[in-house]
Amino acid sequence: VPIDTFYLSGTGNFTNAVINGDVLNFDIQIVGSSSNFTVELVSVHGCSVVNTFTVNRKVLFTAEFEMPTADCEGEDVNVNYIGGAPSNAFLNWDLDGGNIIFSNSASATQPAGSEMIVNWPTTGTKIVTLTINFDGCFVSDTMTIDVGAYMAIATPDTAICLGNSANLNVTAGTTYQWSPAGSLNNPTIKNPIATPTITTNYSVTITDANGCSGVDETTVTVNTMDVVMSPDGTICEGESATLNASGGTNYSWSPSTNLNNPNISNPVATPVATTTYTVTVTDENNCSDQSTVTVFVNLNPMVEAGNDMEICIGENTSLNATGATSYIWSPATNLSNFNIANPIANPATTTTYYVTGTNAAGCSAMDSATVYVFDAQLIDPIEDVILCGDDNMTNLSIS
Repeated sequence: VPIDTFYLSGTGNFTNAVINGDVLNFDIQIVGSSSNFTVELVSVHGCSVVNTFTVNRKVLFTAEFEMPTADCEGEDVNVNYIGGAPSNAFLNWDLDGGNIIFSNSASATQPAGSEMIVNWPTTGTKIVTLTINFDGCFVSDTMTIDVGAYMAIATPDTAICLGNSANLNVTAGTTYQWSPAGSLNNPTIKNPIATPTITTNYSVTITDANGCSGVDETTVTVNTMDVVMSPDGTICEGESATLNASGGTNYSWSPSTNLNNPNISNPVATPVATTTYTVTVTDENNCSDQSTVTVFVNLNPMVEAGNDMEICIGENTSLNATGATSYIWSPATNLSNFNIANPIANPATTTTYYVTGTNAAGCSAMDSATVYVFDAQLIDPIEDVILCGDDNMTNLSIS
C-alpha cells in the first residue's frame, strides 16, 4: 500500500528520509552507545502502523596491521595485528603467496594469528589483506610489500695465462664486495680486473636497492708454463751448437740468422760471433713465455808453420810454428818432438809437415811447411884430361 506520510522519533537522529511508493528510506545516527527509534507510517487510506527498534553500538576495532614495506626474497618478515579486535575474533589473512613460518595462539588479549612471521619465496609486489567479521561487524585493511631478489650472478669461470688479467663482472645490484681482494684492482666495483698468479676462486656479495644481498662465485684458472732451456754454450769459429727448448708446442727463435730452422725446438746454430738467442714458446692454451741462451764464439788461433826449407840429405833443420799455445806436428817421423813449437826435422826425403795449433780457449787451426831434401853425391867423377899442342879448352860434364 502506498505510503502517504510518516513520523520519526527517538533518541537518535534521522536524516535523508524519502518515500518511494510503499517504502520509506532513511538514515539514522545513534547517540552514545545505544539509541531508540520509532517509525509511524500512514497509508493513503489513512491506516497507520508503528515500529519501534533499538540500535546498539558494538565495541570498536579495526583491521589495522603493520609490517615492512620492502623485504628480500626468502627472508622472514614480522606481521603484527594492532587493530584491537577481541581475543575470540577470527583473523582471515590473505598473504599473496607468503608462507607462515610462525603464528601465535589466542591469548587473553590477542586473537590467534595476530603475531606472525612470514616469508615470500618469489619476488615482486605482494598485496596482504586482513579481513575480520566478528559479531556482525566487518572490517578489512590492506598493505603492500616489495619483495626483492638475490641478484648475484657473476662472470662464468675463465682461464688466463700467467701474467695476464681477467675482467670479472656481476649483474644488477648497487654495492659490491669481492674476495679475495689482493689480486683485484678494486674489490668494491661491479667489474674489477683480476690478475692472479695462481688459480683463484673469487666470491662476490652484491646488495640491491632494497638491501637484499646475495653471493656468487667465479674461478679464474691460471695456466702456467715451464720452459726448459739448454745451458749457455761455447764453440770455436766455424763450429755449430744445438739449441734446445721444451715446455710448449710451438717455438720461434730470434735472431734467425745462422739457424738451420728457427721454428723448431732444437735448431742448430752456427754463429760467426757470440750471439744471444731468444725463444718464444707457446703451449696448447695459447700461453707464451720467453727464455734466452747465449752461444759464445771463441776465435781460432792464427797458426803459422813457417817458411818452406831446403836441406841436403843427411842434414836437419828446425821447424817453427807460432800463433798458438800448444802444437802437434804430423807426420811425427824424423821429428825430434812432434808436440812442441820448434822440433828438429831430419827427413830422408822431401816432406810436408802439418802443424795443428791450439789456443787457450781450446780452438785450433792448421798450417803446413815443406822441407825439400836434395842429394849432393857425384855419380860419375871427372878423370884427368890431356890437352894437345896449343889447345887450352875442352868440354866436360858431370852428373
